[in-house]
Amino acid sequence: MALSERQQTEVNKRLSAFCEARVQPAVRDTLRIGFRTKGNEVVLFEERPGFQLDEVTADPTEIFWG
Repeated sequence: MALSERQQTEVNKRLSAFCEARVQPAVRDTLRIGFRTKGNEVVLFEERPGFQLDEVTADPTEIFWG
């Protein structure tokens, strides 16, 4: 079941504030925390523009591929 309009509004309000507070202004050009909703699913995500794919492929700390 999808979130009601009231729930969707509350989720957007709270998560917008949460995401804004999690990233310091000094690093906002290199890090963004956001969210998206679909139905009753809410996904939080982190974006790092320009993040190197080589680092993801190498995965030296096993955070991407375990």
